[in-house]
Amino acid sequence: MSRLASVSVAGLALALATHAAASGLSLQVGDFHAADWSLVQITDDGPADANMVIDANLGNPGSHWVISYVTPSSPGLSSSANRLGAFYTALAYDPAQLGALQKLEFSADIRGLSSSFAFDTLGSIRPALMQNGVTYTVIGSDLVTGKAMIKPDYLSQQWSFVAAAADWVPPVAGSAQRPDFSAGALPIYVGFRYTLGTSCNSVNGCTGGSAFLSLDNFSATLTPVPEPSAWLMLAAGIGLLVLRRRRA
Repeated sequence: MSRLASVSVAGLALALATHAAASGLSLQVGDFHAADWSLVQITDDGPADANMVIDANLGNPGSHWVISYVTPSSPGLSSSANRLGAFYTALAYDPAQLGALQKLEFSADIRGLSSSFAFDTLGSIRPALMQNGVTYTVIGSDLVTGKAMIKPDYLSQQWSFVAAAADWVPPVAGSAQRPDFSAGALPIYVGFRYTLGTSCNSVNGCTGGSAFLSLDNFSATLTPVPEPSAWLMLAAGIGLLVLRRRRA
């Protein structure tokens, strides 16, 4: 092999190694442990109660998150709104080490377990982030669950976002606060958020009800903006390979 070929291959290998070293956060959780997660009660208004617990059996397979929403009987007019987040805190995307964020991808397996409500929805689920104690989600990214999902099979749901901080909003309506995806920012934790609101519109009261969901096989991939040096090295290596082939 000529010296030119050796340089090009070495340059290409170094570029690929540099790019792989800054590959970001790749998280795949199929076996859930409570110590790895933090639950955040984002909104808890009214008599209903939302909760998440890890159940060791009947997941897809093994352990899974069981999400519950229970509202008691109401003697008259009432309403509830609950938003609950679960965040994987055993590992974070650290912009100080990995650089600015470019892309976020999430997936989860979800199915309904039961519902005694007259209405169809069992609640909605969307990906969530937590940075410096503040939670963020993207408006309109909800998977709205329904009674048709109460079956043995799981629905595999995927989400993909360009890392535009303006798209990620806190739970406070109208707030201008946004996450920081730039290099050197505080660590970012990933997770998901569950939301459901109910109301009793009868002055004579309403019966209570409950809904239960299962979430399993949660994954998140956060990809950093490539380092310019890595891309330049990669381009140089490819260019030298092309030049050598033309001369051969």
